[in-house]
Amino acid sequence: MSAAEPAAAAAVSSLPGVQWLTAPPADSEFTVVLLFQVNCPGCLLFALPALVALGGLVAGRSVSRVAVATAFEDFELNTQANAAALLEHGRLVGESLKAMRAQKPRELFDVSSEAYSLDWSDLSVGTDELVPFSAAAGASDADRARATEILVAGLVAQSKGRLPVEALRAHVASMPPGALPSKVARTFWTHGANGTPTWIVLDRGGRVLFSCTGHVDPADLARQLR
Repeated sequence: MSAAEPAAAAAVSSLPGVQWLTAPPADSEFTVVLLFQVNCPGCLLFALPALVALGGLVAGRSVSRVAVATAFEDFELNTQANAAALLEHGRLVGESLKAMRAQKPRELFDVSSEAYSLDWSDLSVGTDELVPFSAAAGASDADRARATEILVAGLVAQSKGRLPVEALRAHVASMPPGALPSKVARTFWTHGANGTPTWIVLDRGGRVLFSCTGHVDPADLARQLR
């Protein structure tokens, strides 16, 4: 075990359930995490390139950058296998492929092969754990109980603690099956995310300093990481 591993684990522990496709982030003063979906055109057109661009803006500073493929919808497309294929082969699916075909961004899309050409080399990349929640997703009673707790924790985070846990647990239990996701993404819900792209900034101890959903200007973010 290297001397850096215990400190690195503090940031990684704030990303529960992430299965790493590349090396996990190194010990850093700041860890910038991007939650994205494979079937999310805005994530691939804007958010992931912004995460890459951030690297040049914080060169020489203690900042790690992490991309986590998650899912809160379109579970047949936002899969761990499709995330791995995107990373390894640039394979696009669904609305992301349609958007690339329509916009043809030269720096991101090889028209002949229809492959995504982001430079992932300086990023730590992983996939979010998806816990089955519905019978259709093959959920056992244990899966459903675990997914319920993850979902309730996410709703508590979204409400910033204003709503009591028991009330939210009862609310989830009372909802019809069609109103609930078939799977629950552990890191996504643990951080109370409500869409993608979601940005999370962690300090060296793994504490959340900042989070938001939507567009982030990498230059603005770089100025905040001081």
